[in-house]
Amino acid sequence: MKPMSTVFLGIAMVCVATEAFGQSAAGPVTIQRIRTGWASDAFAVETVGGTYVNPANCPVVDGYAAEIGAPGYSTYFSIVKMAFALGKPVTLIISASSCSQNRPQIIGAYIDK
Repeated sequence: MKPMSTVFLGIAMVCVATEAFGQSAAGPVTIQRIRTGWASDAFAVETVGGTYVNPANCPVVDGYAAEIGAPGYSTYFSIVKMAFALGKPVTLIISASSCSQNRPQIIGAYIDK
């Protein structure tokens, strides 16, 4: 029984590691513009320099986007707004497998002091 539990633990660790390392980081970048609307509760950001990572091969690559139904939306939207207001660089975590509003999807954000 012990060898089987070790196998399951190993498989679980590989799955978690694959999900964590499968995402892409953009940044630190400076946010140039925040766009909202499109008749939905969503936002998109454009960054200074205009070069964007696109690991999910989304059809539109003029920024990064997120919609309210996404897990963590209100948290990373708050970080994006704060970084923009303070003019501070931010690191955006971009989904390797999903698009939002046909753009690379934001799934997290980091800001440093």
